[in-house]
Amino acid sequence: MKLSSLRHTIRGRLLLLAVGLELLMLSILVANSLRLLHGAMSTQARMQAEQIHPVLKAALTAPMAQRDYATVRAVINESRSAGGMDYIAVVDTSGNRIAANGWPEERPLPAQSIGFPLFERGDQARYDVVVPLSYFSQPLGALHFGLNLTQILVARRTLLIQGASIAAIELVLSTIILFFLSYWITRHLTALTAASIQVASGNFPPLPVPEGGDDVGRLGAAFNIMSRVIADRVRDLTAAKDVAEASERAKSESEERLKMVLDGSKDGFWDWDILHGRVDFSSRWLEMLGYAADDLEPTVIDWKSLVHGDDLPSVIRLLTEHLKGRTPFYELEYRLRMKGGGWKWVLNRGKVVRRDPDGKPLRAAGTHTDITDRKQAEVALYERTEILNQEVVQRRMGQELLQQQQQQLELLNTKLEERVADEVKKNRGKEQALMQSEKMASIGQLAAGVAHEINNPMGFISCNLRTLAEYFDQLIQFDKVLQENGRDGLPLEALELIERSRLSLEIDEIFADGAELIDESLDGAKRVAKIVQDLKSFSRMDTLESGPVSLDRCLESALTICINELKYVATIRKEYEPLPEVLCHSGQLNQVFLNLLINAGQAIVPPGEIVLKCWHEASFVYASVSDTGQGIPEAIRDRIFEPFFTTKDVGKGTGLGLSISYEIIKKHGGEIMVESVVGSGTTFTVKLPSAMADSSH
Repeated sequence: MKLSSLRHTIRGRLLLLAVGLELLMLSILVANSLRLLHGAMSTQARMQAEQIHPVLKAALTAPMAQRDYATVRAVINESRSAGGMDYIAVVDTSGNRIAANGWPEERPLPAQSIGFPLFERGDQARYDVVVPLSYFSQPLGALHFGLNLTQILVARRTLLIQGASIAAIELVLSTIILFFLSYWITRHLTALTAASIQVASGNFPPLPVPEGGDDVGRLGAAFNIMSRVIADRVRDLTAAKDVAEASERAKSESEERLKMVLDGSKDGFWDWDILHGRVDFSSRWLEMLGYAADDLEPTVIDWKSLVHGDDLPSVIRLLTEHLKGRTPFYELEYRLRMKGGGWKWVLNRGKVVRRDPDGKPLRAAGTHTDITDRKQAEVALYERTEILNQEVVQRRMGQELLQQQQQQLELLNTKLEERVADEVKKNRGKEQALMQSEKMASIGQLAAGVAHEINNPMGFISCNLRTLAEYFDQLIQFDKVLQENGRDGLPLEALELIERSRLSLEIDEIFADGAELIDESLDGAKRVAKIVQDLKSFSRMDTLESGPVSLDRCLESALTICINELKYVATIRKEYEPLPEVLCHSGQLNQVFLNLLINAGQAIVPPGEIVLKCWHEASFVYASVSDTGQGIPEAIRDRIFEPFFTTKDVGKGTGLGLSISYEIIKKHGGEIMVESVVGSGTTFTVKLPSAMADSSH
């Protein structure tokens, strides 16, 4: 079957329409599947990159800061050997390549990938990532690595080919099924069309069309019945035509008598010869408008010229509907122009009284009734009613407007609640990522402070041990001289020196100094042990469940970690009192107090003072950190707990410390408060329920 013939038959049009819709829906389905697949794989590649680079960054920051490039290379080689990455490279702040694995030395490193490639471009089947490396806001260089996307792209290509193949097979099968279905549905239409043409040409009855039990078969049966009924009806109409002509003559005589009756009434009469376009008006009809018999031509054109311009379209429309036989009679109120000027309202009633055998109208007649007085009364009533309606409409509009505003407000509240719920759900994931990021930053700062703190006691321990070694060397030399010569063999001067106790005094001083050095070394070792213990407590963070802890011990642990950073800018004053314990993660409390202590130290212009207080009231335990810094302006005081908001210089703060501290304290059922006076300092107070209060509940 040719395409042109398909377009000119119902069967072909149904087939083309169904195939076109099938092709469109399959195209949309394949395109949407490709879009969803591309979005999912883009998200997978981006999430994989986001999971890898914090680990590599944490592993490379310390050796980069120490310029331990051998460790950097070892980390890169071991990371790439795990698979999944085409290359890994590290460059310094000048762009010089320090170490690389999987990327040629002569080729420049690729830039950060902007998006996930929809199709492979050349040999690029990877996702390039560039991550800056820094240590305490000091840039160290950048980490470059490329994720291998070959398996992802091959899987996407395979799914796309399979989807297109399935769509093509489905389209072919659908076309075959639809072709046979359309043929079966329209199998009787050709015979039905030929029979309809015979009926239109007057051939009664036509040849019968096929019948059946389905819709098309029942249509054929109905057509056969209709053709037989039409043939019977034509015979009846032919017989009735003669009777109608005889009755028409009698009807004309009756109309003449009716016309005489109407001439004596108050209504005007008109008689329209439609075939010749002539209209006869009764004397009452002319008198009603002030015209004489010679003032108007008896034509439809003159009658139309009298109708008001606003009423003429509806007059013509209703009259045409009746002439076509669509309405049983013609009735309409409209205005006619009077001879002396002005307008008169009339009620025009009429009807076609004769038609030809084809239904074409030949003659119509009707009456005009003067309704001007009634119309004037209606206008006056309408004006009064309109005023009342306007008041009602205004009140109703006000009520509807109020109801619409209430519905819009309810809809807005519903959407707002849904958006808030969605945002809360999204922010929970973000908060966890932010806490992890801040934790890593705190651990880096903690490591630096611990290294410095351990270095100080270890330094004087080493110095004390060297001094003790020198002292004991002197004692060994003296003992050796005594053993070789004996007291009697010593020179007289040596004996006199011993007698004067000069040497014995020196030996006593050596032992006294040695004992003091040993005490200092033991104190230093205790200091190191305490730092290590506090470091273990701090580093546990979330690895342990909540347990009873003391706020003053957590505050002391955090102070131990950052004392090196604080002792050069401020003196530390402590005001503690015995406290009940609280149920918390000790590591998380250490993180909170470490943030508060470091912020206090950074806010002070040396020399200053930091005051640490711990107390309890009723069922709550309090700990505060006060500084003598510049204070926080009132305009921004309400924003200091917002994520990424910081008052520090660019590069010196992330804006996460106080936000995470706020969430930690809130999670433990407490609150963190701030009081600040510009120029006088700031006090942060942590309030937590005591363990006894929690157990009572």
